Amino acid sequence: MIFTLHYFFAKLPWKTKHNTIIAPTNKTFILPLGYDSSHRNSILISLGAPIDESMFLLKAKVKRGTYAGELLANLYDEIFNRSLELKYDYADYYAIEYGTFDEYVRKRFLFTLEIVNDINVRFAQSCQIIYFQPSFHFLIEDYGVEFLENLFEPRGEL
Repeated sequence: MIFTLHYFFAKLPWKTKHNTIIAPTNKTFILPLGYDSSHRNSILISLGAPIDESMFLLKAKVKRGTYAGELLANLYDEIFNRSLELKYDYADYYAIEYGTFDEYVRKRFLFTLEIVNDINVRFAQSCQIIYFQPSFHFLIEDYGVEFLENLFEPRGEL
C-alpha cells in the first residue's frame, strides 16, 4: 500500500515555497551523512522515481536465486522496507509538530544547515527521501555511494 501511494505521489507535480510547480524528475541524489551519535553510518537517498525490486535487481545485473541476487534483494529490503522514508514520516506523524519539512529534518535528526538545505532543494522533485543506515559493510565509504548511484540512476536501455 505504501509503495502504491508513493508511486501515485511521484506522478503528481509539487509546489515549492514560491508556488512554482515542479514535477518529480528521475534524478537520484545520494548524500553520505557520515556517522551519527550512535556510531552508525548513515546515507540519505532522494529518488526522483520509484523503483521496484525487479528493476533494482535488473539494474544490478543479478539473477534471483543466486547469492548475488539474494544479497541485493536483502539490500533492497533494507533500503525500502527497513529504512525511514522521511517524506512519508513527516506527512503522517510530524506535520503538526513541525511546521515545515526542513524544520522536521533539522530538529529531529540534528542535520547541519547545509544538509537541510540540500534536502529542502530536492524535496519537491523527489518521490522518496530515505534515511538509510546500511548494515552491509561494502556500502561504507565512497565505494558504497558510487554503488548506490549506479543502482538508482536512470539509464537508457538496460
